[in-house]
Amino acid sequence: MTGAEDGFGSRLGRILYDLDAPGVSLNGAWPLEKQLDRLIEQDPGQAVRFVSLASEDVPYAAAGFAATIALVLARLLENEPATQAMFLNNAANFLSTLGRREDALAAATEAVGLYRDLARARPEAFTPDLATSLSNLAKGLSELGRREDALAAATEAVTIRRDLARARPEAFTPDLTMSVNNLANRLSEPGRREDALAAATEAVTIRRDLARARPEAFTPNLGISLNNLARILFALGRREEAVAAAQEAAALRGKK
Repeated sequence: MTGAEDGFGSRLGRILYDLDAPGVSLNGAWPLEKQLDRLIEQDPGQAVRFVSLASEDVPYAAAGFAATIALVLARLLENEPATQAMFLNNAANFLSTLGRREDALAAATEAVGLYRDLARARPEAFTPDLATSLSNLAKGLSELGRREDALAAATEAVTIRRDLARARPEAFTPDLTMSVNNLANRLSEPGRREDALAAATEAVTIRRDLARARPEAFTPNLGISLNNLARILFALGRREEAVAAAQEAAALRGKK
């Protein structure tokens, strides 16, 4: 591994995936995963070699080691709360991918607490990160069935991003639409379908404007919001409108 840490996640993911294939290895990928974890457990300082692994998207097979690295780095960097919070957020995403929902929620909750303190001290620098972390927390809460708590976190994220987008629309409107889209999902979970529809419609409206101005950058996100709108319309029994939204999303995919 020495000298090949950058991009290690993708290579590790392929190796672990291949080891788990039928007939390749008697014990599958488990011995290698155990050895990697032992490496970090015996010398946590080794985790700094794999900063890139804990900072990027990795294949599912490598998510376990990436989560280990992110959590160890978060502990090593307790005197640097901004970086610590970033790694906790990343760890939450890796753990969620693995289905380790309680662990993911714990990491996301700690990240929100750190970003809340940072945003209180330096709002211009860290308020956007707080909103991102709240969206992450909402996802984790939703996965554990804590729907009202998830809705509260998603609502707070939207409130923050509305203020940011009002002050700097070009910089923060895309993030606002992401949060509004997530809010629509959280609203639909406790059965607040009319409110969910309003949020989903708002997300489509804003993303349509963004896609009109910059189609290459924002058309895929418009498709996501249209599919979300279609799902909520269908749940409300408005099937013709749901089909129209779904067909528009499919047409956008065909234009790629």
